[in-house]
Amino acid sequence: MAEPFDPDNMQELLDRIAADRASYAAAWQGLSADEMVRIPGAQHDWSVKDQIAHIVWWENYMLDVLTLLAAGQSVPRIKDYDALNARVWARHAELPLDYVLASFEANWPRIEAMLNTLSIEDIYANEGRMLGWIEADSYAHYMEHLPDLQRYVASLQA
Repeated sequence: MAEPFDPDNMQELLDRIAADRASYAAAWQGLSADEMVRIPGAQHDWSVKDQIAHIVWWENYMLDVLTLLAAGQSVPRIKDYDALNARVWARHAELPLDYVLASFEANWPRIEAMLNTLSIEDIYANEGRMLGWIEADSYAHYMEHLPDLQRYVASLQA
């Protein structure tokens, strides 16, 4: 289990997200397009492209959630993460690799811009509700999927 991360300021949070996101992205560098779309890939039923599309979807969801929370609105409770992830996969399975990679790249400026509208007090308000969403859908999420990705890459080099 990862050590708790309680940033003292927004720059520290942004730096953590950027570093873990960069580590995640670095893992697939050098793979061919065929290796990126091969199943089994990063996970037994997902290619690397599928895993990246999954990450992008959750980053987008995080941005939507943060927008709602910043406006004082409630966020609907997710009842079945596995079913949601299956629906997300079905929607994104046929997307071209280039589109998924471009979407991943395009998300960082959006994440950075959103977080720059918030203060450290905002993310810790309401028992750290925003920080919980940020953690789950960014740095912790990258690190959750990184070992599978690294195993796949290592298997290609064996």
